[in-house]
Amino acid sequence: MFYRFILFAASLFLLACHNKETVVQQPQEKVDSVQPQQFIPVTAFILAEIGEMDSMPITPMRIIKENGKTDSAWGKKKDLLAFAQQFLQPAIDSSLGKYFKETSFMDASIPALTFSYDPKAPLPDSLSIRRWDVYLHPQSQALQRAYFEKLVSNNGNPQKVLMTWKAKTYCSIVHIDMKTEKVVKEEKMIWGN
Repeated sequence: MFYRFILFAASLFLLACHNKETVVQQPQEKVDSVQPQQFIPVTAFILAEIGEMDSMPITPMRIIKENGKTDSAWGKKKDLLAFAQQFLQPAIDSSLGKYFKETSFMDASIPALTFSYDPKAPLPDSLSIRRWDVYLHPQSQALQRAYFEKLVSNNGNPQKVLMTWKAKTYCSIVHIDMKTEKVVKEEKMIWGN
């Protein structure tokens, strides 16, 4: 019995030595190391909401705070549509992937999935957007809110512009003078609850 076991083991060993598979390595496809980063399509979302607004019977409320005074008035739909256009430039798409990186986390206090887009390196002066955040509903993944920070020049004075878009509700723009760090103007357009 012992001899049979040794004979069987030797046979397996010899078979294993003769049945070597030749592994042919396939040439690897050249992979571009700089893949454009895909961002949440905020611009497309805002465009879709503008399209919905255009077809809805709405009368938006415009609130302006400037020089220590607050003024509000019912506006026209065309005013809301014109105001909303400011949220479309620059378009947030994969072309910004070379400038910004995405980080995300679940914020239980809101509750929302938060995606933040911050610069990878110093940004060119020609690019007005400096960073943005997108908040998604944790279950439905629907976009709830978007927040943008831009740097613009107003008559030669640099201004930081803080923009918020709340889905189906309002959009607002706050202008801050970079020299004095004071709020110059706040505008808000409300069309929903």
